[in-house]
Amino acid sequence: MAAQDHNNDHANVVDLYGSERSRARRDSSIRPRVTTVEPGDLSGTKNQNPEGMPLRELVLEDWRTHDSDPSQLGFWALAVHRFGNWRMGVENPKVRAGLSAAYKALYQGVTIATGIDLPYSTKIGRRVRFWHHGGTVISARAVGDDVVFRHNTTVGVARTDAPVNDKPVIGNRVDVGVGAAILGPIEVADDSAIGANAVVVKTNLPGEVLVGIPARPLKKQQR
Repeated sequence: MAAQDHNNDHANVVDLYGSERSRARRDSSIRPRVTTVEPGDLSGTKNQNPEGMPLRELVLEDWRTHDSDPSQLGFWALAVHRFGNWRMGVENPKVRAGLSAAYKALYQGVTIATGIDLPYSTKIGRRVRFWHHGGTVISARAVGDDVVFRHNTTVGVARTDAPVNDKPVIGNRVDVGVGAAILGPIEVADDSAIGANAVVVKTNLPGEVLVGIPARPLKKQQR
């Protein structure tokens, strides 16, 4: 009986994520964008750091965003991420190869040390902050400016057999609560707030507060 219940639960989860993924693809051509953040290039062949900012200025801004505090481990994860993108703009292939070897070592080290897995192929905006660290995986098409993440957050595909591009785009000024999961080819609208342990599998409207599994917007009288 327990095995049957487990199988039924698994089927329900697969149906939920599968139907949301299909709906996202079907509606993407007709629904308006809910964020100005453009999806990034997941091929890992480009420098996707914010345009117009040298690496030093970008890292210093991240340092200030994290209160200029070396104990804020999110800063170190971001610094390695910025370096990983910057080296893709180095034209000399031999120099870039050496920088790539350094990046791979730094990436593995900072992921283990901070518990924040932030691959350089994820496009990250400015002033992104990790308030807490540990159990965090951010594998998105793009993350906008002034986004806040907390620990035990997962951003990525909804299923292991999903195409590599089936990842979220997170808008500007989004506040992500503890333990949240943002999954599939969706957009999280600008100025959204995602509650603790919410599972977001559907594009929302700007300014909404999302809670629950699957996440739904709170009505104004509930806030």
